[in-house]
Amino acid sequence: MSTMRGAGSDLVQRLNAISEVEKSIGNLLRHAQTCISELSKEKQISKTKMEESSQAFKKTLTQVEKELSEQMMYLSHVCVGSAHQGSTFVSQQNIALAESAVLDLHQELAAITKKHFGDTEI
Repeated sequence: MSTMRGAGSDLVQRLNAISEVEKSIGNLLRHAQTCISELSKEKQISKTKMEESSQAFKKTLTQVEKELSEQMMYLSHVCVGSAHQGSTFVSQQNIALAESAVLDLHQELAAITKKHFGDTEI
C-alpha cells in the first residue's frame, strides 16, 4: 500500500511540475510581449531595461526546456519498462488461437472415440 502512495505522490509531484512549466510558459510569453511592445514604441525603454527583459526571457526559456526534458526522460524510461499494447496483442491472439485449437482437438478426439469405441469414456 505504501508503494501505491509513493507512486501517487510521485504522480502528484510530476503533475505539479508540469503545472509550473505551464505557468513558466505564460511568463515566457509575457517577457516576449514586453520586449516586442517596447521595440515597437517610438520612445523605447532604456538599454538596461531591455536587457533585463531579454535575460528574463532567456532564463525562463532555459527553465522550461530543462523541466520538459526531465519529464520527457522520465516518460521514456517508464514507457521502455512497460509492455506496449501492440507488443502483447499478438501473444494474446496466439493464446486464443491455441485455446481454440485445443478445444477443436478435444471435440475431434471425442468424435473419433465415440465412433470407434462407442459411448465409453477413456
